[in-house]
Amino acid sequence: MKFEYKIINLSNINNRDSHDLDIYENKNKQNSQQLEKGLHEQINSLGKEGWELVSVCNNNCYFKRAL
Repeated sequence: MKFEYKIINLSNINNRDSHDLDIYENKNKQNSQQLEKGLHEQINSLGKEGWELVSVCNNNCYFKRAL
């Protein structure tokens, strides 16, 4: 089986259309909770397209999906 891979850096994210995850540093707990909810929704959206989160390391999310 062949796979394609996607790496998303959580530090440089700002484009929802390409499934980059909108993460911004914010000390406000309410905003942090909203960002976390958005992160979950966007990861779930990637999952619906067949992307599987394989690993998170050094602010990078590694995804793969079968071709």
